[in-house]
Amino acid sequence: SAGLATAEGEYRAALGLAALNPYYHNNLGRILEVKALQEPADLAKAEAFYRRSAELAPHVAFFQANLALFLESHDRSSEADSRFLRALELSPRLGHDAVQRALVLAHERGDAPRVEALNQILAEE
Repeated sequence: SAGLATAEGEYRAALGLAALNPYYHNNLGRILEVKALQEPADLAKAEAFYRRSAELAPHVAFFQANLALFLESHDRSSEADSRFLRALELSPRLGHDAVQRALVLAHERGDAPRVEALNQILAEE
């Protein structure tokens, strides 16, 4: 949509001014993830921006959780687990919320083994 294209352009311009701002990378990842519903090539770009935000701020649970949820949403649960655990370590409340959202996704998919694995992550906190 035109709104997403405008937002993408604005965040890219912002990154030109503040390339090390993890919020800009994260938000651009979110925009591209939504755009990927229409333009599948944007999915890999979205992941790269989520990863960059997590790299720029490795001690901020918010970015670890967002990357974990992206990975979980795209059937990469084994990779998501380490990010969920890191988010829980950094911020138990935020990490717990992220794992709870992943549980909803797993329930919606009818993925009982994944539900069990996520419950195990929560039990370890």
